[in-house]
Amino acid sequence: SAGIRQGDGMKIRVMGTANECEVAKTYYLAIGKQENVKSVSVSKPYANRNSVNIYRLYIEVEYYDEMGTVTTSPKSPKTGMRVAGSDLRRI
Repeated sequence: SAGIRQGDGMKIRVMGTANECEVAKTYYLAIGKQENVKSVSVSKPYANRNSVNIYRLYIEVEYYDEMGTVTTSPKSPKTGMRVAGSDLRRI
């Protein structure tokens, strides 16, 4: 499709308890249902080294902006504004 460049997108590592990782997985998979999202992939949870209760997930999100090109900053489903980093906790 026009305007798509291979390799564009966000690569995210989430670390937290098993429950927190499950919440993050659910959140990012839900983002994948938005019309401006091309794809979302979420890894299985991996146990962190030297920890029995902290895990990590690897997430990749690729989506389109309004012009049909790929961008790397998602929009909040509540406000429609671009979000980053710590702002994701408030969505």
